[in-house]
Amino acid sequence: MSDGPSSAAYVIARLVPALDERACHQLRALLADDLATRDAVAPANHSLVGITVVIAVIGHVPSIAQYETARQEHPTWPHHSSLNRRYGSWLHAVNAAAKLISSRPTRSYPARQASRSYTRTDCAQAILLCKLAIGDWPHRSEYQRWRTIEADLARRTGSPERAHPPDHDIRERLGSWTNAIQLAQHWDRSESTPLS
Repeated sequence: MSDGPSSAAYVIARLVPALDERACHQLRALLADDLATRDAVAPANHSLVGITVVIAVIGHVPSIAQYETARQEHPTWPHHSSLNRRYGSWLHAVNAAAKLISSRPTRSYPARQASRSYTRTDCAQAILLCKLAIGDWPHRSEYQRWRTIEADLARRTGSPERAHPPDHDIRERLGSWTNAIQLAQHWDRSESTPLS
């Protein structure tokens, strides 16, 4: 085996400039996967220890970046891409880890709360928080899943629950999910206060 780059590496290097940002992100995660850490025999719960620890520290859905930062101090934790593959997505892995924290939520589920009026800023901030957690701009279903897991984690850990608007409120306030994503992207690019 030679020490130089393989022909496959050269092919990938030529393709990268033609890929969009999402494809580059996925390729980076795939290439970062450590094949040596894959263990089909290891219990699934063992692979969730890292996420569980990060959740216990921060009290909400951890972003991939937060998990990877903590993983640097715990090299036995699996890479997030391995968890994504094993559980189907980052949110599914976080949800599985959340179920290990406590057999029952520490606070009961509240009765349906009176509808709150969310601003454009609230909507953009919530979408951006979800994007930071899952690593990409969310589809409506991903956002709703994230929002549900956030609320569940707050109850299980006893953390204060952060109020995030339901997807239907976002669509009603901003006209469509596409408009909401565009507003959040604008805010993310400008790094300023979202439009209100």
